[in-house]
Amino acid sequence: TLDSVTYKPTEVDGFEIGTKFTLLDGTLSGSLVGYRYEYDGLQLTTFNATLTPPSFTTTNAANTRSEGIELEVNYLPPVDGLTLRGGVYYNNAKYLDFANAQCYAGQTIAQGCDVIPGLTTRVQDLSGETVWRAPEWIYTAGVVYDTPISENLKFGINADLRYVSEYYVSTTGNPGSNQDAYTAINAGVRLGAMDDRWTVGLIGRNLTNEIFATLGTDKPGGSGEVMAVAGEPRAIVLQLETRF
Repeated sequence: TLDSVTYKPTEVDGFEIGTKFTLLDGTLSGSLVGYRYEYDGLQLTTFNATLTPPSFTTTNAANTRSEGIELEVNYLPPVDGLTLRGGVYYNNAKYLDFANAQCYAGQTIAQGCDVIPGLTTRVQDLSGETVWRAPEWIYTAGVVYDTPISENLKFGINADLRYVSEYYVSTTGNPGSNQDAYTAINAGVRLGAMDDRWTVGLIGRNLTNEIFATLGTDKPGGSGEVMAVAGEPRAIVLQLETRF
């Protein structure tokens, strides 16, 4: 309908400030960045299961703020070919003013879904709530080791860990769309020519086969259930690479 495809533009004001650093005779390096952005009319498109028939709608969150700090570091220990790396990412993303947010399927008046004067549909107030798909914390850690095994060949291994704190996968703040914190592990081994003309690698992604949601919508006709798109499951990849 006209109402479901009519929305206002988004405007954003903000800044980033950061620094790069090198310490301990060049063995420790990294970057530190802080940011703050305020959105006026953040556009949110979602599947509205409360309508008859259900349909996709786009609404504007009146005011939204995202602010945080990102720290990334790399360390070269006294072992040839070994690199350690890590990162800490903090993001505080809140709806400052979102009084006409879409209700989730099955939400009752007692749960905050009510009629606001001037509107024809029931809405909820998400002001002060966390923005969807915005985990507050992400931690990463990894190790890379490369070493020659002959005059013409080199061998390498790597492993990475990524921790993500809880977040909502639905724009409606449906409690059923809350994704718990999870940790994913990737790793790989590779063999290649010293001049990088060719490389053979065996790559493992999400080795612990963590099941997590990346996007969710309310189930049509449901009482609060959420249908979610899952992240990539465990994958083992054989990679062949050559350069001309």
